[in-house]
Amino acid sequence: MFKGTNIQLAINKILQKNGLSERDVRFINMDTATAKAALVTKDIDAAFGGSDFLALRDQGVAKIVYNSRDDDPRFLRHCTFVGSQDFIDKYPDITKRVVKTLVLAAKWISDQDAAPTPVYQLYTKSGVAFSAYKADLSSQSLKVTASPLLDAYVTSTYKTNIQEAKRFGLIKNDVDFDHWVDSRFLDQVLKELNLQSYWKAIDASGNWK
Repeated sequence: MFKGTNIQLAINKILQKNGLSERDVRFINMDTATAKAALVTKDIDAAFGGSDFLALRDQGVAKIVYNSRDDDPRFLRHCTFVGSQDFIDKYPDITKRVVKTLVLAAKWISDQDAAPTPVYQLYTKSGVAFSAYKADLSSQSLKVTASPLLDAYVTSTYKTNIQEAKRFGLIKNDVDFDHWVDSRFLDQVLKELNLQSYWKAIDASGNWK
């Protein structure tokens, strides 16, 4: 695994659910490219990774034995847009423009929910094959995964991850998540674009149905 990144936190939670810890497995710190190469050469027995690992399966050099997509939503990884307080205070209009652009992008992705091919094609610019995205994401709702809402799921997940990151030794100090959240610009943009009801908030357990 790539230690010090968010995948280490996800892996620790998966191991814990199954009665294991890092001490029960001999982990080697590798980035994605190195791990994929080591799988091909059989220098390692297994690796945790993302959808780009599916290419190795398609080539017949590896097997997928576990997929977090079909498991607990608490094991998923997330990304968040972060701005410095100095920049936000000095350039609130620019901050809002950036947030608006992100919301419009999320809206476009969400609009492709019923026919996601254009989204997968766009994602291939990352270097991961179209077939990998199709296999990994076809059972998921783009409208759910692209939601920009700071809902109970996002809030509870980050608060739990902060606690877990400290427990697993990834951070040393407590972090006040609420202090980092500023939903003013998002609320303004959603209202301006008449999208207040477009995305459905997800509850703390990860349930959107």
